[in-house]
Amino acid sequence: MKLALVTGGTRRLGAAIAARLAADGYALALHAHDHPEPEGVEGRVFTADLENAEEGRGLIPRVTQGYGTPPSLLVHGGSSGIGVGAIQ
Repeated sequence: MKLALVTGGTRRLGAAIAARLAADGYALALHAHDHPEPEGVEGRVFTADLENAEEGRGLIPRVTQGYGTPPSLLVHGGSSGIGVGAIQ
């Protein structure tokens, strides 16, 4: 199984990326911070606040447990209020 985890995958750009991956045969694990209803894309939704280190670290293990396999592709399709400088 090809499994993609798309952060921010329930809305806007993340949902568009997820839809394309689904068309290419990927099963979808869709991350959402606080909007768990996917917009126009089907997949299993996993909620987590990625600004919280503990929740962020737990996301991939929860996806792996939910699907029985780790994701083979991780796409960051989400956005946040932090700038790139804050990540460095």
